Amino acid sequence: SGKTEVLVHIALKAAREGTNVLFVTKVSSVTFEIMNRLKSHLKIAEFDKSGNHYYTKLSSGAVIE
Repeated sequence: SGKTEVLVHIALKAAREGTNVLFVTKVSSVTFEIMNRLKSHLKIAEFDKSGNHYYTKLSSGAVIE
């Protein structure tokens, strides 16, 4: 959806700037859609998982959670 695309663009901008991003989602399908799009754009193999928490650290030093 358009809202998801906006979130992905925010994360991509943050990745370029080395800024951390935290997404809080209520629905797992939205979480997985955001992660899949970011994996595709940023060439990330997988997000790490801790409990119900997904995250990745980028080479720029930014963390996307």
